[in-house]
Amino acid sequence: MNLDNIDPKLWKRIAHRFDLKYFDYFGREWGWVINRFVSRENRVVMRGIKCKRGFSETDLVIYLPNHRSHYDYLVLGYMFWEQGMKIPRFAAGENLFFWPFDNLWRKLGAYAVDRGNMDWNYRKTMVEYVTHLVVDEKCDQIDFVGGGRSYTGRLQEPKLGLLGVVWKASQQIQENVVGQPVFLDYDPGVIEEKYFEALKKFKYSNQYWAYVGLDLYAFFKQFIWPKEIKLSIEFGDPFSIKKCKSKKELGEKVQSVLSEMACESMMDEFGI
Repeated sequence: MNLDNIDPKLWKRIAHRFDLKYFDYFGREWGWVINRFVSRENRVVMRGIKCKRGFSETDLVIYLPNHRSHYDYLVLGYMFWEQGMKIPRFAAGENLFFWPFDNLWRKLGAYAVDRGNMDWNYRKTMVEYVTHLVVDEKCDQIDFVGGGRSYTGRLQEPKLGLLGVVWKASQQIQENVVGQPVFLDYDPGVIEEKYFEALKKFKYSNQYWAYVGLDLYAFFKQFIWPKEIKLSIEFGDPFSIKKCKSKKELGEKVQSVLSEMACESMMDEFGI
């Protein structure tokens, strides 16, 4: 890719700075965090992980999970590291990139997305950056299908912005690009759930620091007063993103698979 016309300040504002040594250190330390986060008996239930073993080493894997909690990043990253899998890069809201977390998120593979920024130059740079991840870096990625967190627990309609860029970029390379649906289910619910109504109010009324403060409180409260939670991570059947004829078809495919997985999870919960 020719990046000569890219704004270097915007590129730096977006870009990850993934460091495997940094990730190895936090991977070793995250074991106790996971144990504080979920029930020691149940810990994390993973289903369908063996399907990942069928991928070729040259395949690019785009993990396509629903998004329930900020803990999604934490637990998915830890599980990839624990299973000896390649660590994917992932998009995170730019509102999370403030001191002292900015460097941490970027070192762990996050790149910053300002979803509300309609500036043409910014959006052009974002498209070029995500294309660069596929075409040049050829790294696995996590793309939360609904964009931000679901405040209702229901599956959200697919956001086709970044997903569409990945689909278009996949047509430019020879490697197979695999879409891997992932369904995350928290029982009895996510840590932030009781605060979602207030978080929505602060977020959509532009009360930024009230939103961030409550979000941080909800996140770190788990370490002080841990709540027993069972987390299920289910890997669905992978498919070829390159074979999708359009980004709309890709979005419909992912939504269909995740909806089916959600129904199966509900039926298992009620013993049906």
